Amino acid sequence: MLLLTFVLASPAGALAARQSVSIPRQTTVTLTFIENDRYPGRLTNMASALRQLQAFFDVADYTKGSEYSFIRDVLDLEIKPKAAYIDTPLGYGYGINGAAVLLNKLALNAAFWDVDGLEKPLFQRVSYDPLRFDRTYDVYGVNLRRPNTDFVWRINPDYDGTRPRATLAFDPATSTATILLDYDDEIPPPSRKLSLSEKGQILAANLKAIIGDRRLGVSVVPIASPADTVDVNARIQVPVASAWKGGAMVYFFENIDRALWTSYPIQYWNLRNVLRVPKEYQSAFVQHNQILRWVYIAGVFSGNHEAGDVIDYVWHNSKWKTAQNAVTAFNQWSREVVGITPQSGMHKWLAGMTENPSIVDHSLDKRVFTDNGRVLPFDNTYSPHDLALFYYHLATTGKQQGYYNSVIELLSTKTDILSMLKGYSSGSGIVVASKVGYFAPTSPDAFGHDVNVDGGLLTLPNGEQYAIAAMAFDAVPLQADVLTSIFRVLLNVYMSS
Repeated sequence: MLLLTFVLASPAGALAARQSVSIPRQTTVTLTFIENDRYPGRLTNMASALRQLQAFFDVADYTKGSEYSFIRDVLDLEIKPKAAYIDTPLGYGYGINGAAVLLNKLALNAAFWDVDGLEKPLFQRVSYDPLRFDRTYDVYGVNLRRPNTDFVWRINPDYDGTRPRATLAFDPATSTATILLDYDDEIPPPSRKLSLSEKGQILAANLKAIIGDRRLGVSVVPIASPADTVDVNARIQVPVASAWKGGAMVYFFENIDRALWTSYPIQYWNLRNVLRVPKEYQSAFVQHNQILRWVYIAGVFSGNHEAGDVIDYVWHNSKWKTAQNAVTAFNQWSREVVGITPQSGMHKWLAGMTENPSIVDHSLDKRVFTDNGRVLPFDNTYSPHDLALFYYHLATTGKQQGYYNSVIELLSTKTDILSMLKGYSSGSGIVVASKVGYFAPTSPDAFGHDVNVDGGLLTLPNGEQYAIAAMAFDAVPLQADVLTSIFRVLLNVYMSS
């Protein structure tokens, strides 16, 4: 499990104050190795790298404009035996990158309030090679094993506080590494007593400063007060990849008889063998396993064929069967019930029962997606605001109609599929139910572009809820900064004490 805590100075007034002051602030980041990742020697090398990182922090001058290299400045250009590194079954020094991962996590989560009223990262990431599919490192993975890979960072040139002081520790009993960083805010943090409108202005200003002119849109909808929604580039169309399947889960539960999806617990939906199911549920399992397994695989594991099968099933077994086809039915419900705009939606989905070129929503035939004047043939696009509306609908209508808990159970399940919402909120106390979708540039569906989309419902520790969507087109690296900024502001400004 990854643990993350924010320890901040108490809010001391509105953001109107602009005179620079030094207010002590502290951020703690931790990294706990899951049991299956505790390979022989890995933790020993991680602890050795932490000692070298501590030695770097002890003498670093943090000169503005200077860039710092993990390979050059922390490891002194090589893995030296005198630093107590050892051989492992996966190679000499394996585990060193854990310290770089913790540094990456620190760079994304240590932030200060500057005199211009913006909360900014204390350290700016310059370059690094992401490492994916490591369960311990999750979204923070850093690859140091490829040739010419490194983690390079610098101190924010806008920071004028006291020199940051770091204390690093490694607890072998819990396999947990920690960095505690002391530094300063330069103005008092915003008060939690501000109005939602004022808080929204602060969040929007932070997001605009991060995003600039990149094609990245964000929508944050307070469930208790949708009029105070924060939208930044939230009306642009972005390829949705698999993120639409979160909406498909809401669609299924809202339109299919409750007796079917309550016939046996969700924990058994992905099973194939009836003998693994308690006897009291075996009759229902035999009758409904096919469709409920499709729902589980589409919602949890992002199955493409199963997603097509689910919307086809709803089309045949609900009032939406009057629509022309399964794709059109899903879009019609999305527009008429959820409230998305006509510009967003599925044009076609060539997988499962919808894998037929004639199954098309012709209302979107003329929708065109362009990038720098070039038309790209993405079939399925949504705006961030429209994608967030599915989760607003879940938090409101879903509760009223009694299917909220079931959808939350499905979309809260964490898998090896990297979700930015789940990953960057891990350990913060925020509970996330979400569905991610992405195209790597090498994917045949990406046409050479980098796409990452995440939409979901956030529940803060005090119970406040926010629907959210963040959609990036050729701006994926910025999503980490965007989401960590949102989480900090929600926890430390929005959330009532």
